[in-house]
Amino acid sequence: MVRIVLALLLFFSTTCFTASPAYSADKKAKQTTPADKPKDGKPTLILLPVSGKGVEGDDLNFFRTTVAQGLGKNYTVKYGEQTDNIIKQIFDEHSRESLDCDESKCYRDIATALHADLIGKASVVKNGRDYNLSIEVYNVYENKSEYAKTDVCEGCNSKALKEALTALSAVTSAPSASLGFVSAGAAVSGGEAKVEMVTPQVSGDSDSTVAMLFITSEPTGAQVLLNNTKAGVTPFQNMEMSPGQELTVTLKKEMHHDKTMVFQLRPGKNKLGPIKMSPAFGTLVVESVPSGADVLIGGSNVGTTPLRMEKVESGRQLLTVKKPKYTSAANQTVEIKDGEETRVKYSLSPNFGTLKVTSMPSNADVVVYNTENTAIAKGQTPFNGELDPGSYRLMVSKTGHAPAEFKVGVAVGKTTEIDEKTAVLRRLEGRVVVSSEPFDESAEVYVDGNKEGNVPAELKLSAGFHDIVVKLGKREGKERFSVEDGKTKSLKLGLKETAPKIVKDVVPKTGFTDNNDGTVTDNKTGLMWQKDDDGQKREWDDSINYCRGLSLGGQRGWRLPDKDELVSLWNNAGSKQNIRDTYFPGMKRSYYWSSTSYALNTPTRGTSTLAVAASTATVRQTRTTLVACVSDSKLTLRLFDSLVFWYLARF
Repeated sequence: MVRIVLALLLFFSTTCFTASPAYSADKKAKQTTPADKPKDGKPTLILLPVSGKGVEGDDLNFFRTTVAQGLGKNYTVKYGEQTDNIIKQIFDEHSRESLDCDESKCYRDIATALHADLIGKASVVKNGRDYNLSIEVYNVYENKSEYAKTDVCEGCNSKALKEALTALSAVTSAPSASLGFVSAGAAVSGGEAKVEMVTPQVSGDSDSTVAMLFITSEPTGAQVLLNNTKAGVTPFQNMEMSPGQELTVTLKKEMHHDKTMVFQLRPGKNKLGPIKMSPAFGTLVVESVPSGADVLIGGSNVGTTPLRMEKVESGRQLLTVKKPKYTSAANQTVEIKDGEETRVKYSLSPNFGTLKVTSMPSNADVVVYNTENTAIAKGQTPFNGELDPGSYRLMVSKTGHAPAEFKVGVAVGKTTEIDEKTAVLRRLEGRVVVSSEPFDESAEVYVDGNKEGNVPAELKLSAGFHDIVVKLGKREGKERFSVEDGKTKSLKLGLKETAPKIVKDVVPKTGFTDNNDGTVTDNKTGLMWQKDDDGQKREWDDSINYCRGLSLGGQRGWRLPDKDELVSLWNNAGSKQNIRDTYFPGMKRSYYWSSTSYALNTPTRGTSTLAVAASTATVRQTRTTLVACVSDSKLTLRLFDSLVFWYLARF
């Protein structure tokens, strides 16, 4: 930071406050004072005393006059005795307060006191027969140098030195475009903002020594700058200003153009406004085919098409519209105009192929794997998916059937299809030849409760467990039989007299009976329950087969309970801890399977219970849970095409 202290000390140590006799007649120039008002529209400049080395004081005073004449072509120059007195007062004040008189503080105080914008500095240093010359014009409000130049005058006499100083001080660059105090009528430009000469509404005491300034704007909340200095926001007021000074007021607000005004403060109340600020934004509407594409402005995601943005900054905006599996409309330039609506629409070219899969039987699971063996798409037949171009592995599967695997290629804009003639899923099945002991062709054969003929019966059954019964009059034989895929087995069932069913005359309406054989009877419903589950979690199909194959309490005929039966168990025992701990101590606080069919994603609520339905294929593949079997000889087995996942909250 260049300090003025040295210049002032040097100046006040000389006799530069009064013109020397040698130059009193022909070298004195007309000097302005702080009371003078510039009438030529030029920015005002305070010329400090010229600093020098190896030069006499009278010569320094002459040099100052020469520099003032050169600067006067572009500025209204203030210097001389009265100006120097004010400079000295400011210097003395800073000295008393132990403050450095540097460019950022002292220069500003000098310029403010003299209603100026700029400080001019010059120096002349004698070096033998040569002179080193320098000139600088400093803007105290923007804290920067507006003009600076140096020169060397070799072997100069007085005339040559004057000419060199005159040439050096003839500023060739334009005056500053943003000055603190602007003279009335000056054509000043604040960037792109136009400067308007305005007349505030004045009221109050015209003889007052105080001026009050009030500014309002539309919209409100605009930042107020007085002579390029932040002063507040609208609605703005300053109650302690000096009348007579000329002000430049600039209003700034985000998404609006700056508003710059010049006026002279008068005694009393000075009101400006409401000042309307012009919008620096417009409306942008972006559409795409297909819709649902992401819109990025300046690299930031601002929404999806169709998109309407009411306030977008005016000017050129860089726009990108993109959607997965489509070619992006990237780096599109859009011109937003003040207060206008701009519409753009982009057609995005497909960058994918289509894979269609149908199967026999239908409703088979479809999983698509990429070359890294990662599943990238799932669904059920009929399947219709959009995939990036490339090679894939396709798995088609269905419970009770052998899965099928395919390798497929997908091309842009093309459809790859696997139909039901290709994706034929073979049913997993085996053969069973059923007969009786003793052999009797009149004996009837039942499979899972359905009559299939008489012995000897050759049956084709799905792989898995089946309940096979042979009946002849009051005699019967039965067995839970495992059928294996692709194999033929034989089954001979012995015919025995069936024990008469004991029917109780009175059934207790409440309470439970521990049968001491791993079963508990609910006396209210008459249902017999498995006392303890085996702790193993199973899929739904395996749970049905588990109950069917269960032999407990000296009897068979166990099955998976339906939803209402689970609710009854909860209401009668599960919600009562003492009963639950006594009769069902092995039951978990967990999920248990039910056989009831429910629509997909349809939750129902009972007493502290929750049924959550899901598709059979999905849950069979992804869900395993505990099983609690029930027995009731009066109930027949059911077939279900979907399942329910049942949760006993406290069981």
